[in-house]
Amino acid sequence: MKKIVALFVFFICLLALLVSSSERGMRMLTKERYAGAGILNSDKYAFGDLYGLSYLPEFRIAKQEKFTEVPSGLPAEKDLDLFVVGDSYLYSYLDTLPDYYARVNQLDFRRWEHVPVRAEAFTSGRKKVLLIESVERNIANVIALERIRAVFEPTPPPALPWWEQWNEAIKSALYHPTLESNLEFTLFNLALLSPIKAWKATWNDRVFGRLAREVHRSKSGDRLFMQETVDAQEKGSSYREISEDEVNRTVQKMEEIQAFYLSKGFDLVLFSFMPNPVSLLEAEKGNQYLARIQAAGAGKLTIIDPSPRLKSNASQYFYQSDSHWNQRGARVWLDQLNEVLRGAQL
Repeated sequence: MKKIVALFVFFICLLALLVSSSERGMRMLTKERYAGAGILNSDKYAFGDLYGLSYLPEFRIAKQEKFTEVPSGLPAEKDLDLFVVGDSYLYSYLDTLPDYYARVNQLDFRRWEHVPVRAEAFTSGRKKVLLIESVERNIANVIALERIRAVFEPTPPPALPWWEQWNEAIKSALYHPTLESNLEFTLFNLALLSPIKAWKATWNDRVFGRLAREVHRSKSGDRLFMQETVDAQEKGSSYREISEDEVNRTVQKMEEIQAFYLSKGFDLVLFSFMPNPVSLLEAEKGNQYLARIQAAGAGKLTIIDPSPRLKSNASQYFYQSDSHWNQRGARVWLDQLNEVLRGAQL
């Protein structure tokens, strides 16, 4: 009997290793895990990504999953093609349909991690608009011309000598670069285990005053924030000291991006940066990074900053246990963007 149990455990572990070492296997498993609500599915994001990092039971608050409603009353004229490079602040809340956007006939949405199969020619008989969107904490990582070009143009792998090619092939065969996190997902990211995770999180919080390192509890105690947006030592923090030189360098990079894509045939380049929730929901004055970019780029760039509109009623626009805004927050931004698209003289 012991041998049978040991053999069964061995095959389970071997299967987990094979799945976790395969890109295709992980895609299939991830799709299956998030497809339902059973005990063998995952509830990691059903209650917010920050709950899924912390498992604090008081933040087990169900999220609204549907997309933001399509705006009504948009003009019938459809004379624009809109190209978007953006993150989960958009694709998790707005379906990839041109119907959301004023004057847009065709929409081409690219995620920042998009890997193109061919270089985009940007050929169209209509006017073309490029929208570049990022959450505040990622601006330093993504706002650069080469980063935008990587979304539209395939990058050929570097030519390596034969011995390095063999070395890379052996490394790839023996060790998947994300194997450890894949194994953790495969073995432990199950709703069945959530009560144990919640008990552990509560124990660490109440006894040791310790949360998961990726999260930070708000001063009011009723919200979670990403630690990297609060810690002044982190690049994406709303409280990191940012010099005027850094602000100006960011604006210069944006001007470089704008000039390049205007030369490629675009008629308008838009930038939009989503504020870190903590910068709107906590009372302390942060580094005002977005407002300073807006001021430095005035008259040279078209920047859509939703911060002032979101600030007036911020608690209703952001989830308590997620790093994103909710559907109401997304709608505030969408209405602001459509005002710009309606009024664009192209």
